[in-house]
Amino acid sequence: MSDKEIEEITNNASGSKPIESSDTIEHSTGDATIRGQPRIINILILVLFLAILGIGAYFRFTGLSWDDSYHLHPDERFLTDVATLLKSTDPITYLRTSESSLNPYNVGKTFYVYGNFPMTATRLAAEAFDSVCGTISETCKGRYIFFDGIHLVGRTLSALADLVSIAFIFFIGRRLYNWQAGLIASFLMAVAVLPIQQSHFFTMDNWAAALTTVALYFAVRVSENASQKRWWILLGISFGLAVASRVNLAPIVVIAPIAGLIWYVQQAGASQSAEGSPWNYALSDGGSRNIQRIFLGLILAAAISVIVFRLAQPYAFADSTIIREESLAETGNLPGPIETVLKSIIGLNPQWLSNLSEIQGQQSPEASFPPALQWTNRTPIVFPFTNIILWGMGITAGLAAWLAFGWAIWRILKGKPEWTSHLILVSWIGIYFLFMATRWVKSIRYFLPIYPALFLLAGWALIELWRLAYRRRIYRIGVALLMLAVILPSLLWANSFVDIYREPVTRVQASEWMLDNIPSGLTAVYEKDGQLHYQNLPLKKYEFFEGGPPLSIQFALPEDGTLTGFRFNYLSDPSKGTIGGIERSLTMSLVNPQTNETLGEASHTFELGPGRQEVEIEFPRIDLTASEQIALLTNSDSLGPISAGTSVLANEHWDDPLPVRFEGLDPYAMFYTGVSDGSIPITNPDSEEKRQSFYRWLEESDYIVLSSQRALWSLPRLPMTYPLTNRYFEALFAEEIGFELQAQFQADFNIGPLFISDIAGETNWRTPVETGWPPPGDAAAEEAFSVYDHPPVWIFAKTEDYSAEKVIDVLGQVDLSNAIFMTPGQATAAPNGLLLSPTDQATQQANGTFNGLFDVDGLLSQNPGIASIVWWLAIILLGWITFPIAFEVFGRLPDRGYPLARILSLLIISYFG
Repeated sequence: MSDKEIEEITNNASGSKPIESSDTIEHSTGDATIRGQPRIINILILVLFLAILGIGAYFRFTGLSWDDSYHLHPDERFLTDVATLLKSTDPITYLRTSESSLNPYNVGKTFYVYGNFPMTATRLAAEAFDSVCGTISETCKGRYIFFDGIHLVGRTLSALADLVSIAFIFFIGRRLYNWQAGLIASFLMAVAVLPIQQSHFFTMDNWAAALTTVALYFAVRVSENASQKRWWILLGISFGLAVASRVNLAPIVVIAPIAGLIWYVQQAGASQSAEGSPWNYALSDGGSRNIQRIFLGLILAAAISVIVFRLAQPYAFADSTIIREESLAETGNLPGPIETVLKSIIGLNPQWLSNLSEIQGQQSPEASFPPALQWTNRTPIVFPFTNIILWGMGITAGLAAWLAFGWAIWRILKGKPEWTSHLILVSWIGIYFLFMATRWVKSIRYFLPIYPALFLLAGWALIELWRLAYRRRIYRIGVALLMLAVILPSLLWANSFVDIYREPVTRVQASEWMLDNIPSGLTAVYEKDGQLHYQNLPLKKYEFFEGGPPLSIQFALPEDGTLTGFRFNYLSDPSKGTIGGIERSLTMSLVNPQTNETLGEASHTFELGPGRQEVEIEFPRIDLTASEQIALLTNSDSLGPISAGTSVLANEHWDDPLPVRFEGLDPYAMFYTGVSDGSIPITNPDSEEKRQSFYRWLEESDYIVLSSQRALWSLPRLPMTYPLTNRYFEALFAEEIGFELQAQFQADFNIGPLFISDIAGETNWRTPVETGWPPPGDAAAEEAFSVYDHPPVWIFAKTEDYSAEKVIDVLGQVDLSNAIFMTPGQATAAPNGLLLSPTDQATQQANGTFNGLFDVDGLLSQNPGIASIVWWLAIILLGWITFPIAFEVFGRLPDRGYPLARILSLLIISYFG
């Protein structure tokens, strides 16, 4: 690499001179450069910068295909489906909303509220890669433009976008502070867990954060020299692209006038000796010209951002076809040509506006569909603040960033010399955080755009502390240890977190366990190294009767072994008319499907009662290899019918059912069946009908599967709506209703002997954190932080202790008379439905009844007239007592506040009583 190239990178964003061991370290900000530094320092900066990018890339690209195309992220699954349906088109058609093949609305997606820019870029990138890849290998052709491949393109671009954030953080830090602060900030971003997680998803969040960071960089350039139009133009472009990636980034435009203000203040300060105060500077020729430059720059940036948004998010706008259709529907007439042209340029698409309105409704306190329930009683400001610190950034980096934010605000208010360096970052963090943290939905990923600014302040604060400690060696040792305490835990937390992308997803682990351990209709028994092993065969349901067709199943053992028999796990009498037992018989034979050679036969006679029962048939020992395909034929020799069934699995609706397809096997087509309702509608409000349904679900089910904590930990937030369901969860985990926990899968992060559970919000030493019931406290991470890539899974099995009477005894005691439907907003305002809490109810009862407090046979109780006079005199007396206060407060009134004194007395008694 040439000296010029090295200098270009190291000086891409200017900063102060490096911190050295000298005691005469000069603090500098703004446009100071390091061109006078030794070349070795510039090389060191470049090496460290590239190393940080390498660390960031390592964490972001590790396990990029983490879910093995199971598509377990619901938002990503939707976006993958959309990207698969889109196709590139020519530039003119691209802008025609009603015709473009890049418009999700034109491929059957009537609800699309994501940014068009990242989606379009992903589709075009996938097609370009497919074209290049197809020329290299035929097997590659089409791989990355369809459902099981295009999501990998999306994830790759998401990870690359985050690397852009890391790079521009360094450039911003160098310009605002110094290269050391820029490197620290970039490193903290490189190892921050939330950006790493979002880099593994094909979503728009990293795009939005990256373009926000780029916009901050150009805002810094504007604050340095607002007279140069190119920075305003680039700022406008970045604004437009950011909002076209996530529309709720619109508040970012506030940094444009702030950048202009900073430049104006700096110009006023430079000419203060000649012009006087900054206010007087505005009246000078130079000041007025600079105000005009800022004003014109703001107009230019605004115009560019609107144009870029129009081009990058074209389907937010209507075209001539939509304009005509809308006019005909509203007025019955076609619009004029001028109106059509104008509305085609700036008119918004009614479908897009309707989508925005709908998503606003889904993110309001009145929304009651399943994903909205988790937001019940989430404290504004506090909830996202703790999630950012504990999980998104890591506790030490998060604390350092927010403490630096507070310190920067203090220095701005004190008018410290470098206050202008902080203003853009502090303004953006404060405005956007308050904007998002006070909304009803406060998802952790929505705050990703402020991470770069927070890390920049953290980098500045650490370097500033080092600068302030330069006189005392012991202070510098303390600051060095502080830097290590901020940086090292963040690195360890990131390295632990990416383990979830190195291992199969918890749902996939659970699915493998289920296929191995939950019996299907028929199980092969074989011996390996003296140990018995079992393999489930694809049998869900079959009816045997004499002379009927045989059950035919082809299979191969998963490993070399000796076949010893078969086990029917759920045989029953389909007529259900026999109270005792009736004799039945089955004959089984193994055949080589290639040669039709019979390898062995076995028959078994047994008694079959009215209930389901297990029947094991011993077979002559046959040695089989793992690759050897054999056919099993089973016939009935009985007069009566035999019904073969399988395990019934109860999954919850609005969650991915388990097991998932595994190694080419479709569990619900081949092995298992669900409850009669398909899945348990667990989030339906509690009612007597739901109670009766619980009895039926539990009676039908052999296994209960909770594939995440979605309902388990959200429904308890609405106790008046879900008293029955919450009691069911409690009894399920307490094993009160005849089901016991058979397996649990969760991602426990560990740093050495320290185990960290984000889903529980707890840590343990040497042992994993237990989770389940009751729900975790407020320190637990937001649901979306785990449910997309490492949700907890619980599997319960019905035991011999189960009985319908036991279930009725447990769930039948739940009082549903006070169960009421409440929206999340209503449950937040009144968790107990305006009923007294148990504590308040006990207090009221302990303080006596009305009859106990008042004499119902007394003079006043028996004589309303006398009671009225006494009450009137009491009010007058109370008014006299409080009149001095009323006289002082309302003394300017004609009556000196005397009539108000009586009301005031009652208010005082009520307040202090």
